[in-house]
Amino acid sequence: MKKIIGLFSLFAFLFVVVNAQEAVKKTLPQEPAEATKKTLTQEATKPVAQPQKAVKTQQFKADVTGQVISLTKLAMGADPVVTKAEADEMVRKNQPLALKAADQIYLVYNTKNAFDGRSLAKFAGVQNLGIAGEIRYINGFAVIFAKQMQPVE
Repeated sequence: MKKIIGLFSLFAFLFVVVNAQEAVKKTLPQEPAEATKKTLTQEATKPVAQPQKAVKTQQFKADVTGQVISLTKLAMGADPVVTKAEADEMVRKNQPLALKAADQIYLVYNTKNAFDGRSLAKFAGVQNLGIAGEIRYINGFAVIFAKQMQPVE
C-alpha cells in the first residue's frame, strides 16, 4: 500500500513539474528559427571594428614624493637611503623598506592590503619617487595604499 501511495505521489509530482515547464514555455516569446538564422548571418558579415588606441591624456599625479629608505637603518641611526642593490638584498631578507617624503615616513602597501617592499626595491636609488594612492594613518603610522609608482622629475 505504501509503495502504491509513493508511486502515485511521484507521478503527481512529475505531472506538476511538466505542466509548470510547459506554462513557462508558453509565456516566453518564441521567434522562428529562420529569423534567428538571418540575424546571425547579417551580423557575421559585418566587419569587426578595430579598437582604437587610447590616447594618454592624463599626467601622473603623485600624492607623495620621496626616497626609498630602510627602516632598519633608520632605527640604528645610520643613513637610511638605500641603493637598488641594497634594497633587493633587504627584500630577500624580509627587512622593511619605506618612503621618506620631507619629514614624514610612509609605509607602502599595495591595493591588496599587503606590504609592498618589492615594488619599492625596484625604485630604490631614485631621487624623487612619486606614489599615487590613498593615505591613511593606522596606529600612528602613515600608510599609503599605492595604486601607481614612478619616478618624478
